Amino acid sequence: MTAPGLDSQRAAELIERAGTGQEGMTAQVVVTPLDGAATFFDDDGARTALTRLQTEVKRLPHVLGTSDPAGALDARGDTTVRGGLVSADGRIAVVRVQYPDQSRLSAKDLDALVDLVRGVAVLAHHAQVGVAVLRELLVRAHAGRDLT
Repeated sequence: MTAPGLDSQRAAELIERAGTGQEGMTAQVVVTPLDGAATFFDDDGARTALTRLQTEVKRLPHVLGTSDPAGALDARGDTTVRGGLVSADGRIAVVRVQYPDQSRLSAKDLDALVDLVRGVAVLAHHAQVGVAVLRELLVRAHAGRDLT
């Protein structure tokens, strides 16, 4: 099902277009400015919050790396959209979080990501669905092991 024009549809299109091309597990943190009129192109507060989010996510345990949509906006502008980091209207940004393979992760790693994203008050976040899927994959891969 598609719903053209909705933020969630545009976010799904960004994620599909971007891909990671890397081994391991990838979480997608999709954020929008809380201010419905703001964009990452023109709102300094939203862009600062995006930078802070990416920096803090990168510091989490087991995170191998992240995409940097705010840095890409600062450096290249239009290529940020073409690269799938920010939607064409500037309302949606995707921070891709690269983890090692699932054998080296636990549910605590994913919970830490969700907790951090929830703490960034300037951004609306849409990470829970992607993290829930990753958590299910971990549970299946570690059947019988304690993931906490």
